[in-house]
Amino acid sequence: MVNCLVSDSKCCVGCSEIKLLSAFTNDQTRPGGKTSKCKDCRRAQRRVWEKANPVKLKAYAKASHLRHKKKRNAESRAYRLKHPEKFEGGATRWRDNNHDKWRSSNLKKYGLTLDDRKALEDSQSSVCAICRKPETKICKRTGKPYDLATDHTHILGKKPSHEDVRGLLCTMCNHALGNMKDNPALLRAAALYLESPPAQRVLSTDRARTIIPFQKAA
Repeated sequence: MVNCLVSDSKCCVGCSEIKLLSAFTNDQTRPGGKTSKCKDCRRAQRRVWEKANPVKLKAYAKASHLRHKKKRNAESRAYRLKHPEKFEGGATRWRDNNHDKWRSSNLKKYGLTLDDRKALEDSQSSVCAICRKPETKICKRTGKPYDLATDHTHILGKKPSHEDVRGLLCTMCNHALGNMKDNPALLRAAALYLESPPAQRVLSTDRARTIIPFQKAA
C-alpha cells in the first residue's frame, strides 16, 4: 500500500487511490491536515457501522438532537424570518403537487394504503355511506370538492387502526355523527323526533286559535 502526499493530491489508505486533497476531510491531528481515508471510504465505513449498530445509532442521534436542539431551532427561526417567501404556503403547495403522497401519509394513521382507500371508494361508488351523495364542500384553495372523510370509531387513548375504520362520509354526515357523539341511541331519537315532532302533537288540539294577520308598519 502506498502512502503518499504530493502537492494537491494524496493516496487513500482505504481504496489505495490517489485523489485530490478536496476528496479528503480536514483533520488537523493528521499529517498534512487531512484524514487518511477519502470521503467515499469514510462514508462506506460509516454505512457498515450504522447497519451493524442500529441501537447505538439511534441513541447517538437522539443525544445529538437534544444537545443541539436550541441552536438548530434558533437557526431555523432566523432563516425563516430572513426568507419568508420560501416558506409561504410551502406545505400547502407540496400537498397540492403531491396529492397521492399526502393521502398515503394521512392514511397510515388508520393502517390503510391507497389501494385500501380505492377499494372503499369503489364499494361506495365514491359517495357518502349515509346520504349516498358525493362530497359537496368545496376547498377554497383549489376550487375542488374535498375528499370523503375516513370515518372510524373513537376510543379514548387508542390510536385508530384499519379495524376501526367504518366507511367514507361527506363532511356534513361526518360532522353530524360527531355532534351526536357517535351514539346510536341519540341518532335513533333524532330520527324519531323528525318523524313525529312533539310540537305537532301539542299544538294540534281542537281549541280555537286566533290568527292575527300581519300588520305592515305605518
